[in-house]
Amino acid sequence: ISKIATDALKQKDVVFVKIVDDKNNVLSQKGEESAQNTKVYTSAIVVEMTGFEKKEELILGSTEKGFEKVGEIYLTLSMENMRKELNATAKIAVLVTIIAIGITSLFIILLVRFFVGRPIKELVLGTKIIGEGALSYKISINSTDEIGALAESFNKMAENLEHVTVSRDIFYMEINERKKIEKRLIETEKMAAVAQIAAETAHEIK
Repeated sequence: ISKIATDALKQKDVVFVKIVDDKNNVLSQKGEESAQNTKVYTSAIVVEMTGFEKKEELILGSTEKGFEKVGEIYLTLSMENMRKELNATAKIAVLVTIIAIGITSLFIILLVRFFVGRPIKELVLGTKIIGEGALSYKISINSTDEIGALAESFNKMAENLEHVTVSRDIFYMEINERKKIEKRLIETEKMAAVAQIAAETAHEIK
């Protein structure tokens, strides 16, 4: 029994072993019972009964009918190594999460800049050139979304202005209207870009 207790104490994280008989008399104990941050596990020691005979074999943890309890074994395990491993795992998880968020954010920024920033910049430049009187200039945006539709409208408007003679007051009114449209467009697209970034970042974090 002493050898069983000694061998059990060699197991990972086991700091104290106690073996008692069915009357709770201590048969053997090894290790330090007062260790901090521990957890105790208990298992019954039973022998199989065959008629009136007892077999020599010891079976731990069995509660089936036909077995007689002859004692208990108490194992006290230290949770310190587990706590350190959990802390290390948590740090790695936080680091991986931060890296993933950083990569995702960079990808979203590049994506928005490519698909939203460039067309808006082209549209703003085109409206500025058309607004300065170069009505033959064409905004080259071939997308089928709202920005592409707006660019097509600007191109048609510039083409119509080339063939129509208007008074100076009407011309200034149309220029002002274009500037208002341009301002509303920029504000709308900025809001759309921010909303898209927030939605995609929230999805990736989730």
